[in-house]
Amino acid sequence: MTAWPAAAPIAAVWLAALGADAPTPSPPAAPPPTVQPAADGSDAPAIDVPGQPPAKIGEAYAAAQSKQGPLDGAWRVLGADGGPLYELEINDPGGGGEVDGAWRDPRRPGTLDSSGVLASVRASADGLEIRFEGGLFPRRLDLKPAPGGGWAGELIHDGPRQAVTMTRF
Repeated sequence: MTAWPAAAPIAAVWLAALGADAPTPSPPAAPPPTVQPAADGSDAPAIDVPGQPPAKIGEAYAAAQSKQGPLDGAWRVLGADGGPLYELEINDPGGGGEVDGAWRDPRRPGTLDSSGVLASVRASADGLEIRFEGGLFPRRLDLKPAPGGGWAGELIHDGPRQAVTMTRF
């Protein structure tokens, strides 16, 4: 006679004795998410969801982002009429590191000369100068801080100077 462990369900013992397979037990239910207060003091709680990385990873990402420079992120260059001219993605590591990035022209998606890298991004006490690389002709943005945030100035390219603003998006 087979000795069954004390924890074996009685139904499984009877089914085994009859030569039938025991039913496959369903997996245990996942524990509910754990809500913790946010480490940064914001209203958004840190939520640990079973099967996903813990909220600590999100907190570490936020801490790393807080060290980035003021230009880091996505920017949109708008013409005087408010229409989008360029979209920029700027990498500003902060702490005096080299600022770089890329640009694209949303008016001409898919064309070979509608995107490129930023040749240089230079911030000074007078403002900001961004030079574009790629495309059919060189471009340069000369910008000054604008009231309420963002930047305002001129786009200089193969044609007349154009008034522009640059805002986050």
